[in-house]
Amino acid sequence: MQFTPQELKLIERLKKHEPRWRYVRLLRLVSLVLLAVLCGMFGYILHLAIPTTTQDRAGTEWAIAFIAALGGIHLFMLIFTVAILCTQWRGDARNKLLLKLLNESALAK
Repeated sequence: MQFTPQELKLIERLKKHEPRWRYVRLLRLVSLVLLAVLCGMFGYILHLAIPTTTQDRAGTEWAIAFIAALGGIHLFMLIFTVAILCTQWRGDARNKLLLKLLNESALAK
């Protein structure tokens, strides 16, 4: 099987990225924890920002909307990070399979 120089460059890049996965996984776990802390913090701030009486509500709508929007964005990023970690915990399966097939074809020659 003959590869073009561009394909060889892509294969080398895949081989270089494969050992880095454990560090990327650790970084994603740290970001997951930080996002969970931020979501909790925004939830607590939102709880404190919502007034208990109707007389205190004047002028707080914008602050509540802003805090809720920030919390929602961080919650979305948290869910996305959990989904990525669950689907790619042991690395990208397509890249692993491609590298395995390339190694087997090189050994078969």
